[in-house]
Amino acid sequence: MGQNAGSCCAEACCEDAEKNAFGRGVPPPVYFAEDLPEAVQTTDRYVHSSFTEENSQHGPQCMEVSGLASVAATSPSRSPPLREDAFRRTSTPYTFTARQDRLEQEAQLYVDTEIARSISLVSTLQGFGWLWRVRPERMSHVQLDALWKTSTQADAYDVFLSHTWATPGHLKYLSLLLSSCWHQVFLAWALAAVLVMALYVLNLLPLPLRVPRNENLVFEIAAYRRANPNGELKVQPMFVERNILLAWICMFLCLGVFMFVRLPGIHWRGAVGFFVFFPGIHVIRKGYQQQEQMFRDLAEFDLNSVSCSNEFDRQFILSAVCRWYGSLQGFTDYVRGPLKEELTEAVVLARMPLQYCILSISPLAGFQLDYIASFLSIASPDIIARVILTQVLAVNTTVVLATYFLFWLCQRFATPRFSSCAMDYVQTALIL
Repeated sequence: MGQNAGSCCAEACCEDAEKNAFGRGVPPPVYFAEDLPEAVQTTDRYVHSSFTEENSQHGPQCMEVSGLASVAATSPSRSPPLREDAFRRTSTPYTFTARQDRLEQEAQLYVDTEIARSISLVSTLQGFGWLWRVRPERMSHVQLDALWKTSTQADAYDVFLSHTWATPGHLKYLSLLLSSCWHQVFLAWALAAVLVMALYVLNLLPLPLRVPRNENLVFEIAAYRRANPNGELKVQPMFVERNILLAWICMFLCLGVFMFVRLPGIHWRGAVGFFVFFPGIHVIRKGYQQQEQMFRDLAEFDLNSVSCSNEFDRQFILSAVCRWYGSLQGFTDYVRGPLKEELTEAVVLARMPLQYCILSISPLAGFQLDYIASFLSIASPDIIARVILTQVLAVNTTVVLATYFLFWLCQRFATPRFSSCAMDYVQTALIL
């Protein structure tokens, strides 16, 4: 979690620098898969030509924010510059004329390192990820000023995270939170479970109850691949972490029902588990349907049907596309062909992480520790060993494999096989 992240934009014109725009110091970008079919925006941020040295003292509230917010991780050892100095260095290039010159001189890939800033990934996750959920143009002056003070000057990045505003920011917050902090979550659960178990053994706690058991992203990817043909490209589907959270909640509810509802017979318990897991499994299937829809959108990509935040941004993007790929049709063919194949391979190979499956069954492991605590005070060591081997190792290993297989079934049979909505629920029931 020692990474830093920052916003990057380009406003100057330099033909030679364009060749090295994605050279040393720029990491492989990470894109969220749900953004791929979305509408066009830009990565540019600019200030009106009326922005002067006098009002530069007021900070980021003088800036008009356009397009998307991107974060990139960089080493935390760099010292932040004074805000006044940073504004003084960047106020002159941040004019519409500079943007127009950059467009006319076809320097779309040029990156002005003087205006590249970074922000810690940890700080973006604070406040329930408000930075990912609130658009910059909707932030108050106080929020913009706080964001400016958090960021620092950067000359290299460890990770660049692309974020368009066409998809919900809270899903990206959940994805980043779980993917970067799952170690801490698992450790916290383990410590809490061991502590509760120790309190059981010391008779400080009563034993458990004994009951029966956007297009913009397409442009970004195309630009990165054009500037860095051999660079690594990673696509992160946001629904993966959402699926794990749903599985965890379903497991917790299922065990809660088993503990507090007396139902004779194993078939009744199976029915309870079915009704508890059914809504979650159906939502997981819908997530994989969105992934397949993304690939269909790429296969049917039409540049004429995309939208843009303003006319200048559209001209900027289209001029770059024509220069890099010869024509608009050439870019369309590239998106439908090589780019789609590369992204498809990257997403298909990215299976559900094993550590996520283990984390999703943590309620079951905690449930079993209660029984182990009960046996520690009354049973012999050989019985305790058998309980650990059967109830903990064997059962948990089986459940992890079953969870992994369940996610595979949801992905394999995500596409509805029937036209009726009711039959789609039947398909989910057959998977479960």
